[in-house]
Amino acid sequence: MGGDSGAREGPAIAKRASRGATAATGRRISGADWIAGAILAAWALGQLARDAILPTALLFYVPSPLVALLLLAVALVARFRRLPWLRIAVSALAPAAVALLIECRWLPATVAPVAGGAPLRVVHWNVSGGWVAPELQAREIARLRPDLVVLSEAPERVARRVAPALPGFRHETFGSLTLLARELLDGEWLERDRRLQVVRGRFGWGGRSWSVFAVNLGSSLLEPRDPSLRRVVAQLEARRPDLVVGDFNAPRRSRALGRLPPGWRHAYDEAGAGWSATWPVPVPLLAIDQTLVGPRLRATGYRLTGTPWSDHRLQLVELVPAGPG
Repeated sequence: MGGDSGAREGPAIAKRASRGATAATGRRISGADWIAGAILAAWALGQLARDAILPTALLFYVPSPLVALLLLAVALVARFRRLPWLRIAVSALAPAAVALLIECRWLPATVAPVAGGAPLRVVHWNVSGGWVAPELQAREIARLRPDLVVLSEAPERVARRVAPALPGFRHETFGSLTLLARELLDGEWLERDRRLQVVRGRFGWGGRSWSVFAVNLGSSLLEPRDPSLRRVVAQLEARRPDLVVGDFNAPRRSRALGRLPPGWRHAYDEAGAGWSATWPVPVPLLAIDQTLVGPRLRATGYRLTGTPWSDHRLQLVELVPAGPG
């Protein structure tokens, strides 16, 4: 009898020990938890400090959707190894929410009716040097029926291929920035160095003269973008253009771009909706191509288009005068 009782208690004791070990495993902090915590903390620091200094800028530039995917991958590995995984998966909701609810807007903008003629249609596109299907790039631009075109990474050889697709347009090229318009009046360099290039152009539309800044920031991650962005804002305040477009190589939520002078807005915030990232195609994760609208204009439409011929999505902005005179 005693032997039978001991034999029966042996498996029971083993089961209780197994349950205790499982409970201990569930309570302890695993290596996966440490990895997920480090990823989440680094991302949160970047979101809070943004591009205040170069180290936090590098964290800020890591796309939030990528952080969410990394956390889900860690959770999947933890589940495969029978470690606590649910809390890691839940932590991915934070970067996903920022990507979907803060970096993007999903409800169409409420736009007041436009009286009078057609809006000003502006196309900005980083054409990646025009090395891939330049004829198709030109055809895509012409298909959008623009009034003003600003091209980034578009030296003179690209301008000569695009211009014939836009009969009646004039063009001027400044380094790798090209302006095209029917009534292109003039253009000049405002900033021209390795980190920042800004061209000021004037063009006619609707019987009035308008000014535009074409902007390009350097893409090196080893150089801070905030000083260059502040130079752009300083030029904006001093020169008062009507429109600023270009490849900023910096997210729309950068510190300088988040504190624009009174009367200035992001065209996407004013008239856009949907996934806002512009780079890299075919899976855009960062909104680094920008359009800023000045007090004399208001945006009534904003659309992004991806193609196989560039690693940047194309911006199409529709604008109308903000008031008479």
